[in-house]
Amino acid sequence: MLGRWQYGHLESRASSATAGRSTVFSVEEDLTELERQLHQNLELHFRPIFQRFVYGGERIASHDLRRLLQDETYRDLLPPDKVYDLIDLVDFNPGKAISYMEFVKIVTGGLETYSSDGELGGRPHGVERKKTWMNSVCRNTMPQAEVDDYLATYRWIPPPFFMITISLAQLAVFLYYVADIYHLGGRVHLLDGVAAYSPLMYLQNKRQEVWRFVSYIFLHQGWVDLILNLGLQVLLGFPLEVMFRWWRMAIVYVIGIITGSLLQSVSDHSVGLAGAAGGTYAIVTGHVIGILMNWSELNGKDDSEKKTTKWFAKPWFRLLLIFIVAAVQISLAIYRRFCPTYPTYKVGIGAHAGGILAGLLLGRAFLTDSRRYPWSTNSGWLDMFVLMIFFGCCVLFNILYKSYPEASYY
Repeated sequence: MLGRWQYGHLESRASSATAGRSTVFSVEEDLTELERQLHQNLELHFRPIFQRFVYGGERIASHDLRRLLQDETYRDLLPPDKVYDLIDLVDFNPGKAISYMEFVKIVTGGLETYSSDGELGGRPHGVERKKTWMNSVCRNTMPQAEVDDYLATYRWIPPPFFMITISLAQLAVFLYYVADIYHLGGRVHLLDGVAAYSPLMYLQNKRQEVWRFVSYIFLHQGWVDLILNLGLQVLLGFPLEVMFRWWRMAIVYVIGIITGSLLQSVSDHSVGLAGAAGGTYAIVTGHVIGILMNWSELNGKDDSEKKTTKWFAKPWFRLLLIFIVAAVQISLAIYRRFCPTYPTYKVGIGAHAGGILAGLLLGRAFLTDSRRYPWSTNSGWLDMFVLMIFFGCCVLFNILYKSYPEASYY
């Protein structure tokens, strides 16, 4: 709903026919009159500017609108809070064009300024947010005000399918090989049991089979490794995918996988690689970066919640749980790799380190602010550039290094 503000006299700049016209608002005028005068101002002063640019009809580029808002003459024609909304809109959507109707709806309170993906849209102004179980699930993925705004209009189209689908596929492949190993006379134990004969596993003497740099995520060394990875993917990955969209999660996850196998290929030449830790820890580390960067805006409070629920919702408690789970899993991975007697088949830890590295480089750009595209900031480009340099160096090492185990084609 429009607030009541006062304008001083302002000479019209729309045309000579309106020169000398003044618009005066006072707190005594009723709301309907304020709205009518605001619409009149928009038609007289702003619509001709939108018509001046050729962007498909009454549209203006973000940078042109921002320049317009820097002019005090035009800025004083708008409600102060809407000026800030418009500035945020153009800052978060560089290179986009905004239509006059969208501009009017924002200024008059007809639309939420932006939705979770940086596009115009959202709930009607003044509509009360209805909180659901999703508000609790997605707590602390972003500043809570943004979480509530986004979930108030969330439509599940498309649904958050990526993390669930990849986790189900990993579970299905693991169970298949559990049965296959049992058929061959073996057993899969809590910390041991991996199908090293599988064409999915990354092996140093089969680097020429390039799919193995990615497919190793479908194999796991024992039940504990599987449960911890799937638990992190579903419990953290699902709410993050809801808030940041599936394509951000897919990019971070896949780059974490590749970073893990490349790091393994250059650092530990005597063992193979299995497990989803590369993708999982890229997501986890990126989320930790997001928590730390948004710390002052995260909100674990809700008067309608029980005291216990409030305590569990605090950001530091989430970080503590992540640290405990990660410490347990990484410690077990180091133990399995370097213990001389157990397990019988060794698996490297490059996936864990590579995932953390990918999360550190991509977390700020991909999992901090859902309204800003990763490539819209210099820091995002810099992080991706550093990652590409790392990839290039690892690929060159794989090509030029001569002391790898002899390649096997069988």
